[in-house]
Amino acid sequence: MLLRIGTDAAFVTHTRAGWLASGLPVSALLKPLRTPRLVESVRAEPLDPDHVEETVRQRFDGKFHRAQKPLDVITWELVSDVMRDMKLQRQGDLTFQLRRFPNFPMLAGVGPLDVQLAAICARMPQSISELLRAFPKHEQDVLRFVVLCVVSGLAKVIPGGPVAAGAVAPPRAAQAQAPVAAAARKPEVAARRGFFKSLMDKLF
Repeated sequence: MLLRIGTDAAFVTHTRAGWLASGLPVSALLKPLRTPRLVESVRAEPLDPDHVEETVRQRFDGKFHRAQKPLDVITWELVSDVMRDMKLQRQGDLTFQLRRFPNFPMLAGVGPLDVQLAAICARMPQSISELLRAFPKHEQDVLRFVVLCVVSGLAKVIPGGPVAAGAVAPPRAAQAQAPVAAAARKPEVAARRGFFKSLMDKLF
């Protein structure tokens, strides 16, 4: 899919292959979230799978692999930016397990606790309540980690496990964006969330 935001930026995304191609760094991709009016200019155009690589080369000066960025990294960073002003509140419980580790070298704002949580959740299924009991002084960090892993598609929700109210498993990231989130509604936060939801609806 070719995604345009206004006239200044163009992206090519291949959700099945798990990548997004852009000539912009991740930090620049976050800018539209802080410019809510750009949501009206978002345009998505389907691409023939046989012409995806050619389209990327045409758009990004002959580069293909250098323009590619993992879609889970982009999603993690976008959602993390959206949630930065939110206080998360648990609504029920959720049991999940990591499919693969987050790409920590490419992610901003992660720390030792994220690595520790990833190691625990990759080894065996965990629930939110179990993680909060293990890290009682880090509630917000735990909830943030769970949301980011589920939304970015890095984690699978365990069928039959207790599920947080309103939570839906991947692959539709827009549907899964708030399995444990409730925030004080500041206007700028709501605007960024509205843009993100519209963007993810187009991508997925």
